[in-house]
Amino acid sequence: MSVRRVMLGALVLVVAAFGVVAFTPPGRLALHYLLRNPDTIDWDDKGAFARCAGALAGRSKWPDQKSNACQAYSMCANEAQLSRSEHVRLEEIGRAAGCPP
Repeated sequence: MSVRRVMLGALVLVVAAFGVVAFTPPGRLALHYLLRNPDTIDWDDKGAFARCAGALAGRSKWPDQKSNACQAYSMCANEAQLSRSEHVRLEEIGRAAGCPP
């Protein structure tokens, strides 16, 4: 088997995989979540927990209203995968906003 034939086969496989990912609903959904910047997710979105680390680091804005800030605090505490230092920062934000522990 020639190198040219192997390369052509590999190219066909890559194009076919791209087609499956780009042109099927599950593939488009996966691409959407893989390529989406977590710092731009709305706090009301289903995947808003992905925004917690960025908000704690100051890359995105924490909600202004107390009720929204407390809702985001609760969601981040329960759903986000945070480091110990991020949990400490989250507790500080929660106390400052007057959120229940």
